[in-house]
Amino acid sequence: MKHGKYTDFAKKRNRGFFLMTLAVIAGTAIGSFNYGAGDIPFLHQYFSPVYSGNTLTDVFGNTFMSLALFSAGAFIMGMFALGQPFGVLLLMYRGYGIGISASMMYYTMGFGAVPAVMILLLPKAVCTVIVSMLAVRELMRSSCMIFRYITGRGGDEPERRFFRLYCIKFAVIILISALISAADALMNYLFAKLV
Repeated sequence: MKHGKYTDFAKKRNRGFFLMTLAVIAGTAIGSFNYGAGDIPFLHQYFSPVYSGNTLTDVFGNTFMSLALFSAGAFIMGMFALGQPFGVLLLMYRGYGIGISASMMYYTMGFGAVPAVMILLLPKAVCTVIVSMLAVRELMRSSCMIFRYITGRGGDEPERRFFRLYCIKFAVIILISALISAADALMNYLFAKLV
């Protein structure tokens, strides 16, 4: 019996991961066709090293701001019963930033952009997508729990302990975001000649 429950949980988790990955891929594909959007931070989300900043503090600040705003959006949407669709849209938006940044780099630098994309954009994109998926996963869990409670299928009222744990998880996500931002700043400093 326990084995069956574990298998169901694993299938749901894998399906959720697949759907989140699909949302990021869809956003990346859409963003890759909009290379002419120009220097609009809201769109490129500072993925492109060309727009990340000229100093270590600029790169750190821009990357961290992008990650923190995304996490704040996920945190807020997780407090609503119908926040799940916004989680999907947030992941598509994150993918859009990756797609538009890569396409802008190829548009301006041609094939010379390949090293910069592989060394500066791709690792940052992978790390950012992972932390974004963690934030959206917590959004989904919280939103679903609130929805079940409101519709009478969730049993007891959500406990304060749950909200405290929710806040702690997002604090950890912010800490991971700071580490990603520091690594991005260092990589941009070490490989500045690529762009």
